[in-house]
Amino acid sequence: MRQSPLLLAIEMKVHLSADYQSETWFYPAYSLAGQLTAVELVTQFVHDSAPITLPQDLLLPQLDDAQQLRLLQSQLTLLEKYREFFELNQITALVRIDDSMAVTLLESEFLLRKFKQLPFIVLDVSETFPQLSQGKSHPLLSALKSEFRLSLSQFGAGKAPATAVYDNLFSVLKMDKNFIQALAKRASFIPFIQTLIDNFTSDSTQIIICGIDDAAMLEKVTALSGAHLQGSLFPVVKAERLHDLIYPDVTLNSPLQQ
Repeated sequence: MRQSPLLLAIEMKVHLSADYQSETWFYPAYSLAGQLTAVELVTQFVHDSAPITLPQDLLLPQLDDAQQLRLLQSQLTLLEKYREFFELNQITALVRIDDSMAVTLLESEFLLRKFKQLPFIVLDVSETFPQLSQGKSHPLLSALKSEFRLSLSQFGAGKAPATAVYDNLFSVLKMDKNFIQALAKRASFIPFIQTLIDNFTSDSTQIIICGIDDAAMLEKVTALSGAHLQGSLFPVVKAERLHDLIYPDVTLNSPLQQ
């Protein structure tokens, strides 16, 4: 019986430097006008000798401090190399972290300084972040907020109250894919999501609608105003192909074509 990636991640002792090679992919997000506005860094770990690929989210809880530092450094190196792309095109880079990586980053004076030199970086946490419901009273979140812009993934998944959102801790809100796709089946989808966008969007806040995986879903969301789109309908690339994301290879209907 084939084991799931989660079981493999739990049972296998992780030696990132010896057993796994990391590869980072960039997942784009577009405005309704078709402009690339953000990319999300997603690092996968590919085993050297076995047909196993593990996503970053499964391995993060197992990484020790040194491994976390290496992961952050590898992502930082990529972003430094392509800094001109992000700055010239005014594109945000979303970097996923959990609570343990957040501590590692804040405690590394060198890494903290290097990350802060790239103002287009936004640190992305999920609704599973421990004690997220504490909002601005959360010591670690507050410390992160004092140094960086923050993003919240899986917003709407129902795994945590929206306290941190109402406390204005986040510059980017990424709507949960499953929540969006379930809600899209209802007639109230557009007015509900538009109200949410209107309530939370400001000059400094982006709403990213995840789960735009096919043309039918794209057609639904084109009726929205002020949203940004992310999903498997839009191709992902490695760093050397970042420029390919500027013009998505997707047939877009109004208002995206206007």
